[in-house]
Amino acid sequence: MVIDEAAIRQRYLSLRATLNERARRLGAAAEADAAGWGGFNAVLRATGMSPRTLTRGVQELASGEMLPPERIRRPGG
Repeated sequence: MVIDEAAIRQRYLSLRATLNERARRLGAAAEADAAGWGGFNAVLRATGMSPRTLTRGVQELASGEMLPPERIRRPGG
């Protein structure tokens, strides 16, 4: 299966300005998951996102953790 990086890029650019940083991470992680094998690297190339950021999005998506709507980041120390 060929991954359409141009389509991923277009979707990302269309939404990027309206999403907060967490929503961008989760959206990119969902794209990578939907693309299947090779999706992670395709999303990295298409979005210019750092591997660490996308990895964090993948982990957050897999955990199913829900933050209150007013939070972008988990409480930390």
